Amino acid sequence: MTELRVRTWDSAEHRPAEVALPFSASEAALELRCLAGASHVHVVLSDDDGVKLRAEVTAEPGETVPLHFERDGSGTYSLWSQGRDVVHLPCDARYDPLPPIRPAASPAPLDVTIVVDATTRVWLPSPPARRLLDAHELWSAHVEKLVEFATRAGEGRDARIAMIAFGDQQPPAVTAPDLQPRYVLHPSEEQRVLQPFIGERLRDALLSLAASNGADFVDATADALDACARLHWREEARKLVVLTGDSPGASLLYPLPRGADLCVRELDVDTRVLALHRLGVEVLTIHHAPRNSPLHSLPFQRALLAGARAQYGRLASLPEFALDETSFDSAAAAERFQRAAGSIARGAALGELARITGAATSPKRSRAARAR
Repeated sequence: MTELRVRTWDSAEHRPAEVALPFSASEAALELRCLAGASHVHVVLSDDDGVKLRAEVTAEPGETVPLHFERDGSGTYSLWSQGRDVVHLPCDARYDPLPPIRPAASPAPLDVTIVVDATTRVWLPSPPARRLLDAHELWSAHVEKLVEFATRAGEGRDARIAMIAFGDQQPPAVTAPDLQPRYVLHPSEEQRVLQPFIGERLRDALLSLAASNGADFVDATADALDACARLHWREEARKLVVLTGDSPGASLLYPLPRGADLCVRELDVDTRVLALHRLGVEVLTIHHAPRNSPLHSLPFQRALLAGARAQYGRLASLPEFALDETSFDSAAAAERFQRAAGSIARGAALGELARITGAATSPKRSRAARAR
């Protein structure tokens, strides 16, 4: 029998690697460590003739996952992991996971794009509800934090920065003036340029943004992420999108409750953030949870708010990159960003080899139970 190998991620070399998997009779076992940012360990078992098994196992970042391989009398391989969901996939290469974002060389240049939700609302005593960008004192305070974050993150680096604001597309059959979006994206595409970072220029650009209305709960978040993917990011730079706001975008995999979106969408947030990941762009989110808001009174409203918060958390490249506006500390966030200098995965990713443990010793179970 030819040698069987398991594909892993070599974090020291920042590339895939293969390790031989010794079978004892019809079984073998090893442990893989889930990469930072990943939600599943992607497992590929192959020999000289090609891939024999491909599967994904649920895991938490940094968690060591025990994997048990079995071969039946016909030479078919299966995988199970005690207490975990395992999904067996076709062996085709098109199911290969996205590679992790590799660490930028030090000291690397830095490219940052700040994406602003121009429809973000705040509830004040008088008037009861306003757009954040129209609440000058609150918006100015948040702008100062954003400028300080960019300043600290880019300290000692050749830093460039861009800014994109989003509203929403015009919903059908809506004529009320207070529900008319001012724009989908701002500024125009030719003006979306990464420029040398100057704190005062960023401050002025953010403070000059005009608020936009929205007729429904879902806004043009996906369009803004798509615009970020079309920027001219420098290959050698560390790249970051900072998304700040409260409006979720359209999602096919994790849709918000029915009625949240009145428009037919061409883009969804999950595929757009995957496109950014392919470019090596990290994402940090700052969610503005509604305070003093009447939107918590009905179960439907609470479900919308929970869906928005979950989406902002999901879009962030790492759990520590998912921030809340009320506790957003620019100095601490910049330090957290600078510390996260290792490989960053998204979704399913190859795992790091922890150890080869030999033959599986856990109790026998049926294949249907193991691959639940």
